[in-house]
Amino acid sequence: NQASATPMDVTPPRPVHLLHATIVTPNKEVLLEWNKSASWDTKGYNIWKRDGLSGVFSLLGSTADTFYKESGPEISASHCYFIEPFDYCNNKGEWSNAGCIIIIKGSTAPGRNNISWNEYKEWTHGAAYYNVYRNTDSTG
Repeated sequence: NQASATPMDVTPPRPVHLLHATIVTPNKEVLLEWNKSASWDTKGYNIWKRDGLSGVFSLLGSTADTFYKESGPEISASHCYFIEPFDYCNNKGEWSNAGCIIIIKGSTAPGRNNISWNEYKEWTHGAAYYNVYRNTDSTG
């Protein structure tokens, strides 16, 4: 019977909110963390990456956890990450918000320190300003 092979569940899982996309020292890992989907039948999450240079999307993998660590060569571009929930019937939910990394570069010169970073472009109007803090404690 053809009808019995058709899944009854056609409702995709609710989207998640990507909480963090953090570069882990020494610039060779990105740790992603998100909240659990509110849908009871969520089986797992697909992890998508938009390359910061080419703009090409690629599927990095899947997990049942609410975190994922991408390891690889040194991170030198502002990649963006998205989380796509899926359920046991392979219904796919909407992608999460973008989690884009900011690459900070630093250098020293006599009497000063220089830092620079890429602009965060995922918000409609960009970032109005950036807060930069200096630690004067020599213990780190």
